[in-house]
Amino acid sequence: MRHLVIIRFVLALFACAGCGDASVSGSPSGGGSGGTTGHGAGGTGGTTNPTGGTAPGGASPGGSGGATGGGGLAGSGGNSQGGVGGQGGTGAQGGTGGQGGAGCSGPVGQGSGPCEFPQGVPEADFIASACSYSDTDPSVDAAVNAVMATLTGCGVSSDCPITVVPGATTDEICQSWFAAVTAELRALGYCAGQHAVGATDEIAVSNTGCDGKWYGYHICNYGGPKVVWNPGARRGWWAIDPAYCQ
Repeated sequence: MRHLVIIRFVLALFACAGCGDASVSGSPSGGGSGGTTGHGAGGTGGTTNPTGGTAPGGASPGGSGGATGGGGLAGSGGNSQGGVGGQGGTGAQGGTGGQGGAGCSGPVGQGSGPCEFPQGVPEADFIASACSYSDTDPSVDAAVNAVMATLTGCGVSSDCPITVVPGATTDEICQSWFAAVTAELRALGYCAGQHAVGATDEIAVSNTGCDGKWYGYHICNYGGPKVVWNPGARRGWWAIDPAYCQ
């Protein structure tokens, strides 16, 4: 009888060797990682849980288009293995970039209108401009340099203080300098002036008339005042609404 009790006790120990909490040893695995195309398989259920796990779907990042796709569907429970999660949503397509401007060709001009820059032109009526400061006419660059050399007696590209025009302050001297240079350019047949007389820090010169390109030149160094020569003075060009050139 004693031997029978011992045998039953040993058999009971072997029978309980596989016992345990099924929610730990048989817990479902996590969702799979999403791919680059916005698809991610859901996780599989636990293989040792006799009642089957319920696996969450994998998180699925969206494709190269942009936004994150939806997660996979949850795996369905089974007797021994959870089902495969559904596909993740497809990522949203990226937006198309905006179209660039129409370019920098600008009008040629017909030689119409006054040869001083029209005053009071609002910014909205500057209808075109250069793409870079270097977009100028070399012949106009040379004419501006020649006029400044003649007025000052300085060589082109030299370190040349402006002493030939009146003014008690640097700003007054620069404004007087702009007036002197543009007057001389008009005498040579160019259209010349300032966008706003007495205010702007550049001159505007055109060899195609008021309705063509106006080349800008920053010809006064306010730290001096000194002459700024081309090519350093160049500021590209602008064109205005021809309605101001009547």
